[in-house]
Amino acid sequence: MRWGVSVKTFVAPVLFFAALCAPGYGYTVLWDVSHGVADAGNGGGYQPSGHYSDLVDLLESPDNGFTVNTTSLGFTDNNLAAADIAVVCVTSAYNSPYSTAQTDRLAGFVNAGGGLLIMGGHPFLPGGNSNDYIQPVADKFGITLAASSDTYSGLYTPDALEHPVFAGFAATDSIYMQAAGEITVGENGFALAQKPPTGQIFIAGVNYGTGRVIALGDFNMFSQVSNTFTQANNPEFALNTFNWLAVPEPTTILLMATGFALLRHRR
Repeated sequence: MRWGVSVKTFVAPVLFFAALCAPGYGYTVLWDVSHGVADAGNGGGYQPSGHYSDLVDLLESPDNGFTVNTTSLGFTDNNLAAADIAVVCVTSAYNSPYSTAQTDRLAGFVNAGGGLLIMGGHPFLPGGNSNDYIQPVADKFGITLAASSDTYSGLYTPDALEHPVFAGFAATDSIYMQAAGEITVGENGFALAQKPPTGQIFIAGVNYGTGRVIALGDFNMFSQVSNTFTQANNPEFALNTFNWLAVPEPTTILLMATGFALLRHRR
């Protein structure tokens, strides 16, 4: 009788899929600081151990199961192989631009199922800096940061509540942005926060290969500067964002699960 084989074939993928998607499964975030950290003399500045430490505490809590690492070597084949999400931030790349080799490596990482968070800023960054140093990364995914001189400040009540980055949001919940810069996206991109009534985009997502990208127009959304991270529902939005970035597209997971089931069957 072949019933036992069928049970293994169908149950194993379901269990594997559930394990991958379950909170606390365990994901690794790799945050690049190799291009220079802004405001480093002020409590560590714009890096995970500094202005983003509250975000790190949230992600690394036992209920959420993330591990946040930094790299001062840039993104390499070795450290990306151990990561689920890469983070590129304008204020953690404050002194030098990303090279073509680095952007190609990140594109390959996302294409193969990795997640990428790009944290840009408004077009009036202090010290003469701009989004130019991280724009080469954004270009790989059809994203333009600080696409105009327009900015968005204040509370934003999402319309796209069906998207997973707003999971658990009620119609009255909101996120807070502090002078976010406008973003434009290509054909694989979609808006997650738009300025009423113009429709200008300030948070966007992109599907790329079997991976995912989120672009923020505001690098302070997840930072402690001016208590921005604790305002409105920013912590919930941040956790949802990292959860969505951590899991490859469903087709990839199903293929992985099917392979796992076939392997078990052959044994």
